[in-house]
Amino acid sequence: MPRFFKKKEVDFPEYLDEEQKQNGKKNLRTFNALNGISVAFLLNDLLILYGIRVGLSDPQLALIASFMYLTMPFMLLGKFLIPRIGVSRTWSLAWFLRYVCALLMAGAPFVPALGRGDVLEAETIVPLFVLIGAFGFALFRSVGVVADSPLTGDITSYDERGGFISGNWLRSQISYFFSLVLVLVLIRLFNQIWVYQLVITIGCAIGFYASSRLLKIPETDKPGKSARLPMIYTLRKIRKNQKLGRLIGGWTAGDSAFVLVIPFSLITVKNGYGISDFQALILSMIIIVGNIVSSVVNGRIADKVGPRPLLIIYVSVFFAAAVYWAVAPALFIMPVVAVMFFIAGFSKTGIRLAAHHYFLQTTNAEERVGLSLSARMASGTITGLAAALGGGTAFTLIRAAGFEGLGVYRVYFRVALPVLLLFIFLSVKTEKLSGEWKMSEVMKLVRFVKSDKDKK
Repeated sequence: MPRFFKKKEVDFPEYLDEEQKQNGKKNLRTFNALNGISVAFLLNDLLILYGIRVGLSDPQLALIASFMYLTMPFMLLGKFLIPRIGVSRTWSLAWFLRYVCALLMAGAPFVPALGRGDVLEAETIVPLFVLIGAFGFALFRSVGVVADSPLTGDITSYDERGGFISGNWLRSQISYFFSLVLVLVLIRLFNQIWVYQLVITIGCAIGFYASSRLLKIPETDKPGKSARLPMIYTLRKIRKNQKLGRLIGGWTAGDSAFVLVIPFSLITVKNGYGISDFQALILSMIIIVGNIVSSVVNGRIADKVGPRPLLIIYVSVFFAAAVYWAVAPALFIMPVVAVMFFIAGFSKTGIRLAAHHYFLQTTNAEERVGLSLSARMASGTITGLAAALGGGTAFTLIRAAGFEGLGVYRVYFRVALPVLLLFIFLSVKTEKLSGEWKMSEVMKLVRFVKSDKDKK
């Protein structure tokens, strides 16, 4: 029986010594590297391609893209567990259960064989089981992710967080990249549905092991104290603190920007242009290259430039990418599309790193659980609705208006443009931090990276 099911009272220390912090950072780095593999096998582009292969419609694909955000209210369960079993165990337990749910997706094509096995049943039951598995996978992610910021805050100090967060993301994306290379080879050689089922199952096995690494991360008593604070206290604090309110607005803008662009970019090239799964995975790899480059760049500049200017830049870049898809040419031009996917990947990672960094710099340890939960729930709910309603409903209405093929996706992105402009505004309205660069100095970023490289 996994250790996190065993009842054991633990008294967490008030502070961690340097050895404990180093041990915690080591295990969190290992977890992120392993998590990158399981994410490559289970999430994002691969899940969309698997959904298309088993017969999910565009609205159902949009729903899957929204699950990670619509399930954010279940973070309350994580808040309930943290004072009782600790922040590390809460995260570990949630991650174990999410991979149990993921196994439903891998087994979905076998379910009709257990019944009558007719075509109608297969067309209904297989997508249903994929949706149930994807929902559970996202739900338990929400339960566990509330532990991320408090645990990271416990084992890091103020002046190193930007680099540590970026370094963790870099490890995750490198393992993600090589895992997707393996999937790409398998798809190229076989191009059968069993390949997707195999990699999902392997991803689950790796995820089970990764969850055990979280148990080894030490923690203080501060996350537990923070989780015991009633939500009404946290909500009142957000209402009174303008900086926190704007933080949530910026976080929401960032998450919503990439969920409105990246998943639907992949759906556009797959269903709009009709490219093969192999070509689609090549583009997915280009997104990961963008993720990796962004991690490296952010790791070198985040602590000096500050997270806010970077957040504004990355949200703005998604608007530029959406403009391209809104006027996408009838001819599929791989080099141009590759550039669009690269900058989307670069900005997606930049947004996540900047939002996480900004949150840690503007909150204290005693209140992080409640504030993290509030920020993620607010952001997730709005982002999920944007994906589910803005995506799924939009596609239905656009087709009902008589648009077909690539035209459906062009119209979708045209509708998304004013929404993305609103997100840029929200990111600009975030509170400035002391010592951050002014937006007028943002163009120094390239020169800073170059000069820093020359010094080395």
